[in-house]
Amino acid sequence: MFTIISMILVIIGAINWFAVGVFDYNIIDAIFTAEAYIGARIVYGLVGVAAVWLLIYLIVNKFSPSRINAPDAMKKGKCNSDSCIDNRVRHDNTMNDDITN
Repeated sequence: MFTIISMILVIIGAINWFAVGVFDYNIIDAIFTAEAYIGARIVYGLVGVAAVWLLIYLIVNKFSPSRINAPDAMKKGKCNSDSCIDNRVRHDNTMNDDITN
């Protein structure tokens, strides 16, 4: 749930930067007047925290076993390194044989 909220906040920030870059119009500053400057700072802070969270999320999950088509034993965490490497190599060779035939 936190990741989805982070994505929404980062998209809002990206749309704001798009508006600044293309139209020279800052949506956040337009919503929060000069008297409510603290509100704009809170939104900018939340967007920044969301971006850091998504960066960490992507780094951590990029190499997760389910993302790299690892053997089922490795996904469950019950795999010693030798058997998982052998299974992965066998799996890769089988796929290569299917492609060449």
